[in-house]
Amino acid sequence: MTFKNAREVAAAICLSLAVLTRTAAAEWDYIVVGAGASGCAVSSSLASNGSKSVLVLEAGEPTTWDFGGREQKDYFHDFGGDSNVTVFDIPGEATLLLTEEGFAARPQFWWDTVPWAAQGKGVGGSGAVNIAISFSGSPEDFDGWPQGWSYDEMEPFYSEVLEATNIGHVTSADGELYLHEAGDVLNRVMKNHLGFKESDLKNPVRVNTTSFTEHYTKNGQRFDSCLAFLLPALNTQDNIKLRTNSPVKRIVFSKRGRASGVELENEEMINLKEGGKVVVTAGPLNTPKLLMYSGIGPIAELKRLHKNGLVHNPKQFWIINREVGVGVHDHYLGGMKVVAPETSENVQFIPDYDDTEALSNYFNERSGFLAQFLVPRLGFLALAGRSAPDFELAALAQPRIQEDCSNCFDAFMLTLKPTSTDTLRIYTPDLNCSCGDQPCKVGDFCRLDVYLTNEKDLSEATLAFRTFMKAFQNEGFKASLAQEAAIREYRIQKHGAFGCSRQKDLRGACQFQVVVPPFDDAASIRAFLTDTPSGGVGLHFAGSCSLGRCTDENMRVKRTENVFVADSSVFPEPVRAHNVVTSIAVGRKAAFHISNFDT
Repeated sequence: MTFKNAREVAAAICLSLAVLTRTAAAEWDYIVVGAGASGCAVSSSLASNGSKSVLVLEAGEPTTWDFGGREQKDYFHDFGGDSNVTVFDIPGEATLLLTEEGFAARPQFWWDTVPWAAQGKGVGGSGAVNIAISFSGSPEDFDGWPQGWSYDEMEPFYSEVLEATNIGHVTSADGELYLHEAGDVLNRVMKNHLGFKESDLKNPVRVNTTSFTEHYTKNGQRFDSCLAFLLPALNTQDNIKLRTNSPVKRIVFSKRGRASGVELENEEMINLKEGGKVVVTAGPLNTPKLLMYSGIGPIAELKRLHKNGLVHNPKQFWIINREVGVGVHDHYLGGMKVVAPETSENVQFIPDYDDTEALSNYFNERSGFLAQFLVPRLGFLALAGRSAPDFELAALAQPRIQEDCSNCFDAFMLTLKPTSTDTLRIYTPDLNCSCGDQPCKVGDFCRLDVYLTNEKDLSEATLAFRTFMKAFQNEGFKASLAQEAAIREYRIQKHGAFGCSRQKDLRGACQFQVVVPPFDDAASIRAFLTDTPSGGVGLHFAGSCSLGRCTDENMRVKRTENVFVADSSVFPEPVRAHNVVTSIAVGRKAAFHISNFDT
């Protein structure tokens, strides 16, 4: 076999490392379960001094090209240039991955045990299929975390992660920001009608501010924690290995609380060295599931799962931990559809994936809208008297779903500090629960009821959502928006389907309108928010094995000697950010605690 360039050589090396034979090292100092955002961060750090052996086990397949992924579309080779990318590498493909069509096209990269929410499966986990929004939590987020986990103690790890993953808001090689029109509109709304001030997203104090969104990318491609941390370790150190397609069935114990290794679904046993440790980074749903399948959890849940054949360790090894799966939280996500006045062709809210010039620019130059994630702006709304943000506001350029609405865009509101929580349930026939639109299968996750389930969360979300809607609908908005060059080009034209034929201002710019939901009174919005088609799922699950309750401050699962958790499962409370950067930072910090913990 011949290689065209150094990049192909690196990819081949990594691919060989990703597929180990059973004759590799029989025992390991660390077994890390899950090569997601946290797993890649913690495993590479644990291996960094070269003296300890680390095996990373990933249930799914390689995703990005440099890890050996080869999931492409037919047309990737039609434009010349560098086509050594997968659909997971290309930032502009992310919004397509998260559609129902995206799930159906690539079922092997999604957990089918979560039919009501998208959870990535493969190297990078959900961090390989998300829209890569990257910023730290707020200082106040860590007030309720255990000793040793203050914001000041987290900040060095945040800084390391943000630098290593190369975050930025202009990621196209030509230095241009594409498909920014929806973000421009949102920015004007936030500044002109909500009083927001411009800020840098790296500033952790985000109170009524607007910022360019920053993402983890490099050379026009996704650059997640696995590419930033794990791949360099695999390519330069021989004490760390990665195995893909290796789902773990259970943690094996030599005595109660003392792990001796893990068993894979294919019944292969992988052993720890004396003094070795198991680090679970399978994600906020699969981590507590693996613990319970291994006999660690609330006694009632263990008995129910055992009766249905899902606990794979004998009762003499069971460990009662009442906090496994308890207190799960997620950011509620609510959306609205906004209709602009009829626009000129120079204003584009929706990406055109059939644009051959855009495709050619990406494969030949790594430029254009495909080189960037399509969330150009974020805003942070704090309710009166609050010193930290309560809600995130965003506008998203999404693939066209309604062909008759090319001048639509979606605006979203994310609750940043919800107090609603639920307990994780795994379906068995003797449990009555919902798995979304599909019948439950044994082993599926029951739908979590964590979305605006108490009056505080619901009333605050209603107030914020209504404020957001009215800002778009504000009459004074039209004239100021008309001053902007792109919006000045709007043609004056009736648009009866969306009621845009009514009053126009003197400059001729018809006002923006929110058409979903089609009402703005508080009572109707309350009902809409609790019955939104998406279910409010923000895909930022956390808290299922939280620090200080399920684990100690060193991430060790209570009542075990050498089992640790190091992903977003440990968040005691929601962080006011998308979880991925905090998850990676927790992984980097966890390595320090785990490596220095004497078992």
